[in-house]
Amino acid sequence: MISKSKTMNIYIFQRISKYFQCKSLAFTLIEMLVTLSIVTLLTVMVIGYSRRSESLTNLMRETDRLIFNLRLVQNNSMLSVKDERNNIWGITFEDSNPNYIYRIFNQSPSQCVDPLGGSAHVSEFIKPLNNVFLKSTNVNQIIFIPPDPKILFCGPNYEELNVNPAEITFCLANNENICSTVYITSSGLIYKK
Repeated sequence: MISKSKTMNIYIFQRISKYFQCKSLAFTLIEMLVTLSIVTLLTVMVIGYSRRSESLTNLMRETDRLIFNLRLVQNNSMLSVKDERNNIWGITFEDSNPNYIYRIFNQSPSQCVDPLGGSAHVSEFIKPLNNVFLKSTNVNQIIFIPPDPKILFCGPNYEELNVNPAEITFCLANNENICSTVYITSSGLIYKK
């Protein structure tokens, strides 16, 4: 004799198994399309943000590289006094040349001169990073004259300028509203905003 509870359990098991036999366990076409569209949307968003962050990173790297080079030139000028060369180090900015944005040079006279002509020796041409360009600068040259070093700001015709601070602005090529500016004062303070 079968107990009443066992009969009930068999009945429930048969009903459950009958339910799962009728119900398909596969995905429908609509479910798959919805899932695929969500994955595609998320992928597009991630790729878009990574490209923007790469451009912003290049902008910050470019301004940090300029600050590093300005401090390097400043230190080289101070070190030239120790070895009694008294060379003057400087940076010339090029907003018209797309191949490089500035160049580092050293020279003998303590005045604003064309670093490609005369006694100046160009030690390095600095090329811009991807998607970054030199938007504006209120000086064409920054020259460090030892021993202090005294800082000389020069204009486009190699004339001495009376500006304080000098401003060098880099912007993103695809968005000119996103910029970073490096400042250098006549006392030698170098900073960015």
